Amino acid sequence: MRRSVRFDEPKTFSRRAMPITPTLEAPPAGGLEAKVLTAEFKAPSTSGTALDPVQKTSLSIAKCRAAESFAPSPLVADPLAQSLSGASTEELVALLKNSPGKVDRIAVRTRYFDDIILAAVRGGPAPGLWAGIPAPARQMVLVAAGMDSRAYRLGFPPGVRVFELDFAPVLEHKQRQIERIVPAPELSCTSLVRIAADVSPLDTSGTAWTEELCAAGYDPEVPSVWVFEGLLYYLTEERVQRLLGEYAATTRGNSIAVASIVTGNLREGNLFKWSCADFGSFAESAGVRMLSQEFLGGEVANYGRWKDGVSTTAYVVFTAM
Repeated sequence: MRRSVRFDEPKTFSRRAMPITPTLEAPPAGGLEAKVLTAEFKAPSTSGTALDPVQKTSLSIAKCRAAESFAPSPLVADPLAQSLSGASTEELVALLKNSPGKVDRIAVRTRYFDDIILAAVRGGPAPGLWAGIPAPARQMVLVAAGMDSRAYRLGFPPGVRVFELDFAPVLEHKQRQIERIVPAPELSCTSLVRIAADVSPLDTSGTAWTEELCAAGYDPEVPSVWVFEGLLYYLTEERVQRLLGEYAATTRGNSIAVASIVTGNLREGNLFKWSCADFGSFAESAGVRMLSQEFLGGEVANYGRWKDGVSTTAYVVFTAM
């Protein structure tokens, strides 16, 4: 049976993005006072549960975003990333120096997703879209949110609500790291709800994650933007198809989604389970319609940073049919 844990951010935060200057290094024991933002659990916690290899990738992604802050011309400004990753400044500088391609890959992906999300909530043009954004989104759903900090760092217009879904151990780790940041960061959205749910199993017994999402305040009738960043290729093809169908059943044609996929052959020993050379056809079989597909290193998803040619990694935007 699936167990749900819900985190509710207080609705007293400022609706306007404010400068955040978090502590970059972990505070020493008995040192800086932790500023608690939330952490009201609606079910027993799983404190002490270790993150599995896939869940740990959220820490490495945050580490890359943090390292990007030390780049000469950073594509992304994420002042929470270092605290969320738990990395030292020395580690980040070394990562940027020794693995620039890894940092560039995440920086370009993050920036592209940021641009799509902001275009969705502002109702403006989006990079590379074949069709315009249907309507200004007033909800953002982050599926497998990991250490994502967009609820704090993006400049959302008033009225945007954010929902984050991930495994309970991931969200608990994230909450503990956020609580250590001094001064406490403020939300740039109207409200944030974190819901512990597993979207990966094919077993449909128990409460569906989409029901948990709606119970937390998500409204299928309100335009929304969904984010499947760094998720789909960790799932089987059957599960991806069902997940996209669940998205379509929980939205209307006035909403869009953005996802990262791989289109080439999977390397042996890789954690990835799914690759798709023709996402347009695959999307239709799942009940969604692709609006655009941009490859890492292509004309759009490049930003003058990616130097290794056009990748088999792609970023797709789609909507319910």
